[in-house]
Amino acid sequence: QLMHFLGAVDPQVQEGLAKRIFSQQREDGSWSLFFGGPGDLSTTIECYFSLRLAGRTPTEVLLEKARRFILKNGGLTKARVFTRIHLALFGLVPWSTCPAMPVWFVLLPPWLGISIYEFSSWARASIVPLLLIGTKKPVRPLAFDLQELYAEPKGERNFRFPRRNFFILLNSLLKFLEKFPWH
Repeated sequence: QLMHFLGAVDPQVQEGLAKRIFSQQREDGSWSLFFGGPGDLSTTIECYFSLRLAGRTPTEVLLEKARRFILKNGGLTKARVFTRIHLALFGLVPWSTCPAMPVWFVLLPPWLGISIYEFSSWARASIVPLLLIGTKKPVRPLAFDLQELYAEPKGERNFRFPRRNFFILLNSLLKFLEKFPWH
């Protein structure tokens, strides 16, 4: 996915990655999050998407199996956050389906309890780029979409998170604040 986002596709590397992804597909058409694990919806969506980027068509038998698994398990609207971010980078789901991650979070003081410095160094190495991407919301349009992976008709798609808790409410507030010109 990164090669395509950066516009630096190496066909030989891409084909090798596609073969590797296919080699890990489970009998039910899914891919697991870890070796020997059960089929995972978001991992399967990401593998399907990567294979489509590599030039595979949705009519290929192995992609059809993956699509059946994805639809049986809720489709794109049930994907976890990181999968949504991957798809939003290519305009396949709206950025509004991703949590608000304002870059100014890095300015929060340690005494607040949610400072960037409260996270481990490896987590910060992931969080800071996500904050930058979430603020800029770049999109690299593709020649295809993934409409075949939605379980619901267009007017009935709901990307909301099912539970209401502090973080969901905070996300709603941050989404509201994103509409203002100052940040």
